Amino acid sequence: MKIILIYLTAMNILAFGLMGIDKAKARKGAWRIPEKTLFFSAILGGSIGAWLGMYAFRHKTKHWYFVAGIPLILAIQIGIIFCFTGCGATGSATDKGTEATSQDAQSKKEAQQSANSDAQEQEKPKELTLIMVGDILLHDRVEAAAKQEDDCYNYDALFANTKALIGEADLALVNQEVIIGGEEIGVGGYPAFNAPYEMADALVDAGFDVICHGTNHALDRGGAGIRNCIANWRENYPDMGVLGIHDSQESADNIYIVEKNGMRIAILNYTYGTNGIALPSDMPYAVDYLSEDRVIADIERAETEADFTIVCPHWEQSIIWEQIPCNKNGQTSLPTTELTWFLARIHMSSAP
Repeated sequence: MKIILIYLTAMNILAFGLMGIDKAKARKGAWRIPEKTLFFSAILGGSIGAWLGMYAFRHKTKHWYFVAGIPLILAIQIGIIFCFTGCGATGSATDKGTEATSQDAQSKKEAQQSANSDAQEQEKPKELTLIMVGDILLHDRVEAAAKQEDDCYNYDALFANTKALIGEADLALVNQEVIIGGEEIGVGGYPAFNAPYEMADALVDAGFDVICHGTNHALDRGGAGIRNCIANWRENYPDMGVLGIHDSQESADNIYIVEKNGMRIAILNYTYGTNGIALPSDMPYAVDYLSEDRVIADIERAETEADFTIVCPHWEQSIIWEQIPCNKNGQTSLPTTELTWFLARIHMSSAP
């Protein structure tokens, strides 16, 4: 019994710590602890620590499968403990032996059923539904319509007719063409766009999982706009995937990978330019530009670290591919820059 108590204490401390570490990584935009690892630590006996860590660090509390799943695991574990300690406390030694034998047989049967179920699950092809919305380009008239009587902003109306579709997708991306730098640096439309933080609230409420900020308007408010935008996402929605802009070299070097339906999906976002606005001298990493060498290197790296790669380029002009032209030997005649996009599994384009 003493060994079991020591084991459970250690597992709960570990699960609690993993929640804290993953929360810190989310704030820094660093490589995350896989969700299945967090669940596994709970299943192995650390459910109390995981549950306490969720609310102590305010982590994963917006994910229903954590909010419901961790307490469910805890309840099941309590039920198992009750069965082993309460059931059979009375009765003869023969009854206990018979019960133990029955439980062993049932456990073996359940283990075999679980193994068969896992094998069947592995044989099934993995599927994922994907949706992308955009461009979210907030001209002055849109800003004016969103402004409320109390001088706050509300953009929920933008997604009123699409929220259900967005919520049904396993993975929802949005091309947020306008930087969300907050009112302190001035809300404005063309030619130097900037949105208040309420825009981020509306995107989260609509159900988006990934924000593509790598657009030609990323530097409309300079380095301050990018720093404010990233700080707001990191502080209020640390689990949101924010692509295309960075406040550190470490963030710029990172390949964003999200886990959905048992798949690891890499998502890359680039822009053709920033309307002639140069990168801040102290932030040479601030925006991901379309550079042939960079894109090829990122895609090749993503393909080794993920099961699937999505590239979201912000083009200078709309491009529609009807087919990949090939010669009689089956070799493509596309220029190298254009061929780059076919190295990825899929690309989802946006345009100014």
